[in-house]
Amino acid sequence: MNITASKEDYLKAILHLKEKNGYVRATDVAEALSVKKPSVSIAFGKLAADDLITVHENHQVDLTKAGYDIAAKINHSYETVKQFLCSIGVPEKVAEHDACRVEHYLSQESVVSIGGLVGEKTKNRQGEDTGQIDAGQKSEKRGGTQYGEKQYGTEQCESE
Repeated sequence: MNITASKEDYLKAILHLKEKNGYVRATDVAEALSVKKPSVSIAFGKLAADDLITVHENHQVDLTKAGYDIAAKINHSYETVKQFLCSIGVPEKVAEHDACRVEHYLSQESVVSIGGLVGEKTKNRQGEDTGQIDAGQKSEKRGGTQYGEKQYGTEQCESE
């Protein structure tokens, strides 16, 4: 199965819409991604063929377990990169745009390391907390620099 950046964008949009509305329709996805409904229909066909979504008779869509796992991973990468960029003073809109671009290309190791810089508890590949150093502990090792605190602009960026 070939998971492209486009497929990841569709899966992430489905995840967000399901969390927001409790259901997902093609028209909602088209609006969220600023694409035409026929493009969504084609993408849904490919995602269903890859067993990443289920399209029901009422035309609503659900993520399969595999689809959810991919969507959650890409969303985590996005949120981590966005939070990091905001923490170094990048304006929120720019951070959102840039995080959306790079979320598809980062390794899990890079996401974990970036997450450590912004105070996120690191997790291993199975999603279990590793107990590794968080930002507060790192600040002691870095001579008191406080990563992820308001002085570095994270007050601008809140999770969606």
